[in-house]
Amino acid sequence: MADGVDDLRASRDGCAKGRGRGALAVAAVVGAAVGAGAVGTVWALAGTGAGDEQPPGKFSMSGSVVLPARGSIEAGESGCTGYEGSAYRDVAEGAPVVVFGSGVQVGESTLGLGQPQDVGNQSITCTFPVVIPDVAPVDGSYLVRVAGLEPVKVTATEARAGFTLTFE
Repeated sequence: MADGVDDLRASRDGCAKGRGRGALAVAAVVGAAVGAGAVGTVWALAGTGAGDEQPPGKFSMSGSVVLPARGSIEAGESGCTGYEGSAYRDVAEGAPVVVFGSGVQVGESTLGLGQPQDVGNQSITCTFPVVIPDVAPVDGSYLVRVAGLEPVKVTATEARAGFTLTFE
């Protein structure tokens, strides 16, 4: 009988140990779920999703950059760019666009694909779309620099309504 009691105790102790492991596994699963929920909440509050809205107070500037027709652009089947031998040689799809306000950088982006535009008199200009997200608002106007060109002044109204930078 002593052997039966010992067997019962061993069986009970084994079950207790098994329940301890089961409780530990449940605690681990619950902890992982709570942790994942906390991380998801932080991400949601930080706004890391694909359809993010603008940060508070910031806005998107959108507009276009137009290069003149005379000797400054190259047009082809896949769009247009600044002509290699001109002051606009660095103006092409992907060229940097930097926005300054009150003497500091407040936004940046890149040019989209340049599209040739027939302006009559056998002349074609090259128009590049640009969207600059998350621009910080400033008092007064902005300066917009395209590639290595001189910055161009854009009013706050133009910055919000849409702007066109036309180079001559």
